[in-house]
Amino acid sequence: MKVTSCLVATVVVLAMMLTVRGQEPEPEAEPVAPPEAPAAHGGNLEEGMAELSKFLSGFFGLFAGLGGLKPGGLGPVAPKKWRDDYRCGPGYPAEDGNPAECDPDSIYPCCSPYGNWCGNTSDECDCPGCTDYRDTDYREKGSGSGTDAVEGEQTWRDDNRCGWGYPADGAEEAECNPNGVFACCSPYGWCGVTPEYCDCPGCVDYGHYGVRNLGCFGDSKERMMSHGPKIFRNTLTNDICLDYCRELGYAYAGTEYYEECFCGTEEDFARNLEGKEVLYESCDTPCVGDDPTITTMCGGTWKLSVFKEN
Repeated sequence: MKVTSCLVATVVVLAMMLTVRGQEPEPEAEPVAPPEAPAAHGGNLEEGMAELSKFLSGFFGLFAGLGGLKPGGLGPVAPKKWRDDYRCGPGYPAEDGNPAECDPDSIYPCCSPYGNWCGNTSDECDCPGCTDYRDTDYREKGSGSGTDAVEGEQTWRDDNRCGWGYPADGAEEAECNPNGVFACCSPYGWCGVTPEYCDCPGCVDYGHYGVRNLGCFGDSKERMMSHGPKIFRNTLTNDICLDYCRELGYAYAGTEYYEECFCGTEEDFARNLEGKEVLYESCDTPCVGDDPTITTMCGGTWKLSVFKEN
């Protein structure tokens, strides 16, 4: 009996010892040093991170500049310097509050001091006080058409764009309508009729007849031109009037008040020239036969848009 009690007591003591031992905390593991960071190429880690930061800053600054954004964020595009109503100069502020310029890439890149309108004739581009906003350091595109015309397809566009970057149905690079008023392609990609479109480095003249836009002239009951008016209701364009006068053998054509076409001779023009020329913007009635997306003027109230075939 005593032996049994001793055995039981021994077992109990051993069990208690094992229980206490199991509750003891595990010894802490010795700290292990972290692995050394690999050295940056060409220097230590700090130098490498500095170089990377410098590169990324320059990269995103370049990206922002190309996108018209402020470096360091998605800021707004710079305010436009010209107006949608083609007004310019003092008294006509642009979005930035400064006197408006003219869009250098548009068909009206010059500002006239007389009336403050953007235009493309000598009245806006070549006069005392006139300002031409086009970049003169343009890239010449050569004197040839540079197009591969497709037979039977129209090689010009209805929006008066031309040249590199503006394909037509019948040409990889659009030409200008050779029988139209705006038969010359400027290096800036617009069809026009003034020397800036027809007689300059990189200009291409597609005209078959050499049409010149002489400007806007006042008319009267005595009529500046001897033949007319021929009424083209809902169909008149400057090209239609030119074709009509050409068929009759007249060198001069004039459009007036939306739908009236007049034809004249050198004598008509010389007799009525003195004191008759008016501001280009005075011819302010749109041609009724033009595409709605194109605003071409056919004279005005007692005003003639005059063209001549050389």
